[in-house]
Amino acid sequence: MNKEKISVIVPIYKVEDYLRRCLDSIINQTFSNLEIILIDDGSPDNCGRICNEYAAKDDRIIVLHQNNEGLAETRNIGIKKATSQYIVFIDSDDYIENTMIEILYNNLKKYDADISCCGHLEIYPNCYEERNSEKIFCSLYSSEEALKCFMYTHELDVVSWNKLYKKELFDGIYFPKGKLYEDHYTIYRLLDKADLIVYDSQPLYFYCKRDNSIGGRGFNNRMFELRDALEQECGYIKDKYPQISKDIDVAMIVWLIVIYDKMILSNYSDRVFKRDLISLLRKNIFNVMCSKYLYFRNKVQLLILLLNRPCYRLLYKWYVKKYRGV
Repeated sequence: MNKEKISVIVPIYKVEDYLRRCLDSIINQTFSNLEIILIDDGSPDNCGRICNEYAAKDDRIIVLHQNNEGLAETRNIGIKKATSQYIVFIDSDDYIENTMIEILYNNLKKYDADISCCGHLEIYPNCYEERNSEKIFCSLYSSEEALKCFMYTHELDVVSWNKLYKKELFDGIYFPKGKLYEDHYTIYRLLDKADLIVYDSQPLYFYCKRDNSIGGRGFNNRMFELRDALEQECGYIKDKYPQISKDIDVAMIVWLIVIYDKMILSNYSDRVFKRDLISLLRKNIFNVMCSKYLYFRNKVQLLILLLNRPCYRLLYKWYVKKYRGV
């Protein structure tokens, strides 16, 4: 039995087809001293019953049933409920390798870090895409180094779920209630507060892309909330670390492309957004081409977008169909 305890926070809403897989991956962790907090966020399906079923079999599980509060506030409630000094978030439609928490914990203790991260795989309906190198390695980051590169998603990433945190980092920091893309409002503040972050490239978290999940949905007007979050996020980082402004400007473009790509798949057009994106890309094209955080294929992608948007749209639709099965 591990001496120190880790709190695992699982917000749950309308995922009855995936919940057992998620819970099985948690209760079978090689790090066994867990406080598993399952929060049924007013789910209208059988999720609440499944949570109660697992709690009856495993005394490490605490189940909270509540009226629907949304993902951000549910995580905040989980943080308040947690009694250990370490926290892990897991989305209830995803699952994890049975060694994930142990590896994150060992790395955090080994390097005396405040946040320990791991790699992940993105699971699509008909195939999966590996987001990490096959070479296994560990990297250490100061807060400035982490903020310089985390938005590029090669190693560190703008997500809450593949990380182990010291709970004290959340003192005064909350996920914004009622906001989509809550991680963009929060993770950069945690990285800034941390003295040291460790990243292990092993893909230990399995992120399942679904059409009706926040990450899997097509374009709608609420996606512009991502732009608002980016402006706050990037503005904060550039104000505090002006020496990395060029890298943050390029990262901003990369994330705005996420919105633009959703528009393409949904056959949606917004001339003002497109004009502003192309203007920002044109202004920063030199920094884009020189960025050490972008792969060569990403630079080619952005160059095609700048020079030939109809070609870009066709190529992107082909790529999504061929490699993501959607």
